Amino acid sequence: MKKKYVIIILFFLCLNAVSQTKLIDKVDNGKFIIENNKKFAISKDTINGDFKFDTICKSKRGDYLFTKENNFWGVINQDGKIIIPNFYQNINTACCYEKLNGKDNFIVKKDNKVGVL
Repeated sequence: MKKKYVIIILFFLCLNAVSQTKLIDKVDNGKFIIENNKKFAISKDTINGDFKFDTICKSKRGDYLFTKENNFWGVINQDGKIIIPNFYQNINTACCYEKLNGKDNFIVKKDNKVGVL
């Protein structure tokens, strides 16, 4: 009898954990931005993910995702691969600069200094 109660309790605990995961947005490559317990992740489904970011924002063009972790910003691609680590106080797409070597530029702020990556 105890075994049945344990199974029922575990079922409801698992159900509660899954229900806390929220779909935030869909990314162009078919992946998802999801949230669980105020942490965000990129995932191929709407449930499982590495919830390590404080926030994830899509860029206006959608090519990149801006991430915030421990009050520092960075950039990942749509697959979750790190392009710019979360080292910067602020980061934006540098829309007024031409591409260098076929890559976009970003305006970053670190230690109250501004630069272009």
